[in-house]
Amino acid sequence: MTPPRAHLTSALVPAEETTRGEVWKVVVTPSDGTLDGTPAEASVIIGNSLPSTTLAVDPPIPTAADAMIATATTSDEDDDPVTVAWSWSRNGVLFGVTTNELPVGTLTRGDVWEVTATPADDAAAGSPATVGFTVENARSTLQTVILGPAGATVADAVTVSFSGASDPDGDAVDVRVAWMVDGIEVFTEVVGGEESATLSGLYGKGAEVVVIATPTDGYDDGAPVTSEVLVIADSPPSATGAHIAPDPVYVDSVVTCVGEGWADADGDDEGWRTTWTVDGAVVAAGAVLPAGTYTRGSVLGCELVPYDGELEGPGVTAADVTVQNSAPACATTGITIGPDPATRDFVHPRGGQCAARLDRGAHGSLERRPRDRRNGHKQPDHRGERAAHRHGAQPRADADHRGRHRLGAGCGDRSRGGRGHARLRLDRRRGLCGRGGDACG
Repeated sequence: MTPPRAHLTSALVPAEETTRGEVWKVVVTPSDGTLDGTPAEASVIIGNSLPSTTLAVDPPIPTAADAMIATATTSDEDDDPVTVAWSWSRNGVLFGVTTNELPVGTLTRGDVWEVTATPADDAAAGSPATVGFTVENARSTLQTVILGPAGATVADAVTVSFSGASDPDGDAVDVRVAWMVDGIEVFTEVVGGEESATLSGLYGKGAEVVVIATPTDGYDDGAPVTSEVLVIADSPPSATGAHIAPDPVYVDSVVTCVGEGWADADGDDEGWRTTWTVDGAVVAAGAVLPAGTYTRGSVLGCELVPYDGELEGPGVTAADVTVQNSAPACATTGITIGPDPATRDFVHPRGGQCAARLDRGAHGSLERRPRDRRNGHKQPDHRGERAAHRHGAQPRADADHRGRHRLGAGCGDRSRGGRGHARLRLDRRRGLCGRGGDACG
C-alpha cells in the first residue's frame, strides 16, 4: 500500500506522483457542510506504460552510393529501459537485416525500402514506427582533369584527359567538356570518361586555357571538375636561309646579311640576331658589317638567328662571300687636254692642233671620236680610234675638222679597269678647242 499522501486533497493525482506497480487507495467522505456521511473508498494498481518511438533515416533520399542508417528516438512514461527491434523490407519482401544500418552496396537504384522500429520495455512492446524510401539515381563522379602538353604553343593541340570517372549504379560515364579561353567558352563536346579531347586553333600566344568537365550517366550530372590553367607559350620563329648582300662585295660596299623565309606562328614582328665572321673569326654582331673589318680577298660569313623578341629560332648560315678587287678611280683630272684654249692654227710640237695625254699615275687607253655638229651624227668615215698608252701618250684631234672630239682615258690596277674621259670641241667660228664652256664639251 502506498503511504498516505496528505497533500493530495483533490480528485486528480498528477502522473508524476505515481509509479508503476503502486497500489493507490482513495477515501471519499460525503458532507453536507454540517455533518459528514459514511466514507467510501476505492483502490487501484498503477500499471505499465507502453514505450513509444519516432523514426528517421539518413540520408532521407539515398542512392546506391550510400549506407542507410535508421535512428529511433524512444520514450517510456515509467522510465523503464527501452529496447528497439529492427526489421527491413525491400520491394515488399522482408530483408535479412535486424540492425539499424544497411551497409554501402546494399541499395540499388529504383528499389523501394521500408524500415520498422518496435520499442519495448521489460513488460511489453510499444507501437512500431515505419519509414519508407526509394533509392534514387547516384550521380557520376570525376576525380581529376589534366590539360597538356605543358608549354603548348599555338602550333600545338591542347589535350584534356580524365581520371577517376565512376558511377555507383554501374552506368557508363560520359564527360561534358567545356573549353574556356580567357574566361570565354569557345567549344563544348561530350566524350567518354575513359577518352580524351583536344582543342586547336582557337587560342593565341598568352591565352589562358581551362576545361570544366562535368560527368554524366545519362540521368543526372555529377559535380563539375575544373582543370588547372594552361597558358599558351610563345612559338619560336624560323627561317629558311640567308645571303650576304651585295654580291659581289668590295671594300667600300655596305655589307648586310639578309634573312630568307621568316616565319612565326604567333605573327610576331620579324627580328634577327646577326653574327659576322671574317676569314673564319667572329668580328662583329649587327645588321651591317662594320667597315674596316675586312680587306680585298677577305672571306665574309654571317649567321642569322631569327628572334621574335622572346625566343630564338634555329640559326641559318649564309654562303661565304670573298671581297673582290675594286676598280681604281679614274677622273678627268687624270687627263690633260691642251692647249686650253687652242686656236685653229695652233700646232702641237708633236703634230696636230689639239692633244690630250694621261697624267702620271694613270694608264690605259685614249680614244678620239669626232662628231659632226652639222647633222648631229657621227661621220661614217671618222671612227673612234683607240690605242694603248701609258702616261704621257698624246693622240691628237684634227684642227681642220670642225666638230666635237672626245678624248677618253681608261685606267686600271692590272686586275680591274676603270674609265674616264674629257671632250674637245673645235669651234667653227673661233677655232678654239679646250675643256669646258662652249669651246670644249
